[in-house]
Amino acid sequence: MKVKLLTDLTSYNPKFTRNAVGESNMHEYQREGQPWRTYVNVRIEGDMLPVGVDGVECLDNDYIRMKSLQKKIEEKELLRQLKEAEKVIHAVGPAGGNKGIYLKTPWDSSLEKLASDNQECCSILSFCEKKKIKVTEVLHSELYKL
Repeated sequence: MKVKLLTDLTSYNPKFTRNAVGESNMHEYQREGQPWRTYVNVRIEGDMLPVGVDGVECLDNDYIRMKSLQKKIEEKELLRQLKEAEKVIHAVGPAGGNKGIYLKTPWDSSLEKLASDNQECCSILSFCEKKKIKVTEVLHSELYKL
């Protein structure tokens, strides 16, 4: 698939300039030791580099439509999970940072962890606000006392 670089990677290879067009299969993966970052391989004029997915724009219309549909399906599933939960809990650290989003469901005595990374927590909190779903904020240290 045709892709465009959104970031300048000329410090790794002079062909990988911002807005350069190349090819990628858009197969996402994490590199060992970096589970927080997702990459795709991009090939430009025979050279290949791993590029963070946030640094690549796919120009293939079929792929864009497929990703859009996939996002809608994921949002529907998220909405279903949030609506079925007795309680949606936002765990925060002592300074107010995100520690996770948890669900208390009627059929399980333990909490189900829905998200832990900051970006995912922010995304779910924004989604809950948009859908007017009540979220209870608790200190992470108090989480398992609920």
